[in-house]
Amino acid sequence: MYVDPEIIRLLAFLVGVIAFAALNAAYLVWLERKEAAHIQRRIGPKEVGPFGLLQPLVDGIKLMTKQLIVPAGVDPVLFKIAPILVMVPAIMSFVTIPFSETLVARNLDIGLLAIFAFASVNVLGLLLGAWGSRNKYAVISAARVVSQNVAYEIPMLVTVVTLVMITGTMNLHTIVMQQQGGFWHWNIFNLSASPLMPVAFLIFFVCMLAETNRAPFDMAEAESELVAGAFTEYSGMGFGVFFMGEYANIVIGASMATTGRF
Repeated sequence: MYVDPEIIRLLAFLVGVIAFAALNAAYLVWLERKEAAHIQRRIGPKEVGPFGLLQPLVDGIKLMTKQLIVPAGVDPVLFKIAPILVMVPAIMSFVTIPFSETLVARNLDIGLLAIFAFASVNVLGLLLGAWGSRNKYAVISAARVVSQNVAYEIPMLVTVVTLVMITGTMNLHTIVMQQQGGFWHWNIFNLSASPLMPVAFLIFFVCMLAETNRAPFDMAEAESELVAGAFTEYSGMGFGVFFMGEYANIVIGASMATTGRF
């Protein structure tokens, strides 16, 4: 039976991205917890396995074996579909990111636009998950997420528009290839095109922190106020999928900054 090699390549890439998203979330959290462990004497991330490397695996097994509880009174459809709406767009965004000259799932001419289109669904997933939970803390968190993301998405798009105007393309692979030749060929140092490109990069970086709810823009979760934010009612892998999507978006933002260097 003949199978199109392109289909096999895309399936292999999909499996690889999903595995990467899971390990990425596990070990980025491990790095954060290990730093806190040294400061706050939380010994778990330092003691479970060599250098604490087995702690993420133990946490993953714990999440996968926990029961996914659907609380009484929630909207079951919204409650179950929300984690998918957060995770799937993050996975789709990896499709057009060039990891090397040849390692890219699909080299789209509108790759930059595609990533922003997929990223906009992430907010919708958090909003629906919080609304479907019928939890006051989750709803407050969702309101903060939506307002923060809308506020910071506008300046982020403006900085990306400047990159498109300078490069003349939205193809991420082409943007990378235009910067060959060393450090001073990066877009961030393309002062002849615009003397404000370093400022544009700083604006993009700050907006990326806000879009991914990282400190100091983590008021959307604010554990001291809102328990676990939009994830308050989620347990087991329902919470785990939200977690994987959040850390996948961090890598996507970092990949865009690395690719554009603007």
